[in-house]
Amino acid sequence: MDFQICESLCIYRLKSILQKNKKRKTERKTSDFDSNTTIDIDDIDIIISKVLKSFDADGQIIILSLFLLEKFIYKNKIILDGFNVINLFTLSLLETIKYNIDEPDINTSLICSMLKTDKDGLLDLEMTFLNLLDYKLKVEEEKFFTYKQKIMIPWIEYLKSNL
Repeated sequence: MDFQICESLCIYRLKSILQKNKKRKTERKTSDFDSNTTIDIDDIDIIISKVLKSFDADGQIIILSLFLLEKFIYKNKIILDGFNVINLFTLSLLETIKYNIDEPDINTSLICSMLKTDKDGLLDLEMTFLNLLDYKLKVEEEKFFTYKQKIMIPWIEYLKSNL
């Protein structure tokens, strides 16, 4: 899948989750993954684009990272919102790349900068993220294709309605 298509799909999916979670603000609890500042849904496009481009991830990795992110937030009952979306998506993308690519080229300093932490803080975030996933990063091929289809259908409908 083309990078720009996956980028658009990723941004649409994250915005959809954030929009749905706006109604759940009262249920929100702080977590280790929160940033000090919140991101407005309308500004997420630029930030997610920067994250994706800095990792130079291909389409399959992007979709796998979305799958992993959703698995993580639902398993741990975390409400994805403007405080944690960038950190959690970045961690999900990072762990997906590390798990699926032999000898990935990862710029740790850039990731630390994006997450506003140092190398020890990044390691702590990674360990917490992986621990809360029970270190289960493998995605069965059938689940991957089912998920991909599930997220693509509303995105395609959205694109059609905005032509």
